[in-house]
Amino acid sequence: MYYGTGQKLSTQSYGILVQGNVSATNNLSCNNNLLCSGTASVANTLTVTGSEGTDAILELLADDGDDNDDKWRIRSDATGNNLKFETYYSGSWSDGTPLQLAGNGIVTITGQAIIDKVNINDNVIQLNS
Repeated sequence: MYYGTGQKLSTQSYGILVQGNVSATNNLSCNNNLLCSGTASVANTLTVTGSEGTDAILELLADDGDDNDDKWRIRSDATGNNLKFETYYSGSWSDGTPLQLAGNGIVTITGQAIIDKVNINDNVIQLNS
């Protein structure tokens, strides 16, 4: 699909490719792939749905995504049903590192956590200054 002299929307083997801005007034729903090379804005809900038995993934690529450490993703894991924040820093996607949230409330942080003020009530660690 063209606007003016440039192609703005095309179908690819992996889904739809949008060149420019994507805007949705209410809901934007993606069952497989929607790639935007401009600005995507959604007024209410952005839904990413993995098909049966597959993960739902939202990838964030900074600075054109041309370096490994530009790439992050948020993944809802289909097998463990955990929410995972992952990086491509090493050249492959990490599995739930540096942050993983489980449905039962367990939070797993891999690496070093820098916390400005700490207050943990049950085990009484309090460093509020």
